[in-house]
Amino acid sequence: MRTVLEWKCGYCNSFQKSDSGERWRMDTCKCGKSAVDLEDGYQRCVGEVIELSRANFGSAERLGEESILSDFEKMLTDLNKRKRI
Repeated sequence: MRTVLEWKCGYCNSFQKSDSGERWRMDTCKCGKSAVDLEDGYQRCVGEVIELSRANFGSAERLGEESILSDFEKMLTDLNKRKRI
């Protein structure tokens, strides 16, 4: 899942945007006292980060993987049923 976070620094009041789709990136404010490292599995904040809004977006690739897994699980279930007969 991709997350986009809009935040502002509690020291200089500059507005920033962090995107979990941009890997290995630390977004800092103008004064450099606050920063956010937003990844897929975690969020690390430094300084005084004031969260303004957060939006989560599903990943088409992951949804596709889930449907493939679901189809595979259905196939295994069908095979197990045939073995019982």
